[in-house]
Amino acid sequence: LNCGRCGLVSCLACGKPWHSGPCDTRGDMDEASRQYLRDAGVRRCERCGAGVVKASGCDKMKCRCGYQFCYQCGAKDAKCGCTPSHHVFYDNVKERPDGPDFAAFMRRFGGRFG
Repeated sequence: LNCGRCGLVSCLACGKPWHSGPCDTRGDMDEASRQYLRDAGVRRCERCGAGVVKASGCDKMKCRCGYQFCYQCGAKDAKCGCTPSHHVFYDNVKERPDGPDFAAFMRRFGGRFG
């Protein structure tokens, strides 16, 4: 994540200066770093601690580890009412809709995905 003000590049997972390799995602991030990441639109995965950024679409998010949650409130599996029930999760690795609601979505709205 690049800071537009100072140019510092930070790790999305731990909030510390960018580094290669694994990091301690549950580490001792200070409150200023947590607030900066929240303000930048980064949400942390409750399962693995990785940073997740919404680029577009609805608020049903899926982390690379498979954990699904609501971008707005953080509810597991987005079972919170923040997004319409017909919205589905999107697998950014496979580049197609995914999740338990996908079959119902296809029955209701039709279409095919690769």
